[in-house]
Amino acid sequence: MDFIIDHDYHVHSQLSIDIAAGEGYDNDAILDYADKSSLKKVCLTNHFWDETVPCDFEWYQQQGYTHLSKALPLPKRDDVEFFFGCEADVDKNLNIGITKQTAEKFDFIIVSTTHMHMQGFTTDLAAYDINGRREEYLARIKKVLSADLPLKKIGLAHLTSVLICPDVEDGHIKVLSGISDSEYKDVFAKVAALGAGIEINVKAFRCSDGLVDELLRPYKIAAECGCRFYLGSDSHFPNDLATAKDGFKRILNMLAFEEEQKFRF
Repeated sequence: MDFIIDHDYHVHSQLSIDIAAGEGYDNDAILDYADKSSLKKVCLTNHFWDETVPCDFEWYQQQGYTHLSKALPLPKRDDVEFFFGCEADVDKNLNIGITKQTAEKFDFIIVSTTHMHMQGFTTDLAAYDINGRREEYLARIKKVLSADLPLKKIGLAHLTSVLICPDVEDGHIKVLSGISDSEYKDVFAKVAALGAGIEINVKAFRCSDGLVDELLRPYKIAAECGCRFYLGSDSHFPNDLATAKDGFKRILNMLAFEEEQKFRF
């Protein structure tokens, strides 16, 4: 059976501070999106950094559990399950912005290992240090996999994001293309064994014409290793939601995944 588009586990609301006041949407609007798109499950994943984990980045200092919990209680609809989650991050010293204790407060957690655009916080590497970014990319994923966290309810967000190297044209492709199949297999075998999920993110499939195969490669290798996958629109604005389902269809057509490969937390 083909992979059914029945969920979106990466959605932001007005509480994500990178969204300008009045430009985001509230919880009811997210449920409206789920209804219109015939989704059965949706997860709220605003940006997050645990207050108990040291952080000198003011942007994240404002986005702890106290802030995210303003979304609670989540509204309910008969035909849609609405989950409370978050999008945690990894800093340049490989500190993960969530603890095992705080993770218990969330239904689902996505961890962004590819937010390598926050100079001075998530990386100190220069934009053109492709080899350094490649090593950092793999180290960040491996750190999450070795962490004392409930990995069976954790997803690895947008693994092929342009944010890996945003200041160089197709910089993320340059980073990813240098990772060998065997290096990918080493990582994805651990993902599968630990039961974490891998995100199919609409925005993580953006690149120049003719380069899409390099973006598909890690997902296909992950599938060979037995990984499970979930869908994430990474929606920040209404236009993101309006085009999300078509984006999922386009990517799934290229990957040809089946329903049995779906991640369930």
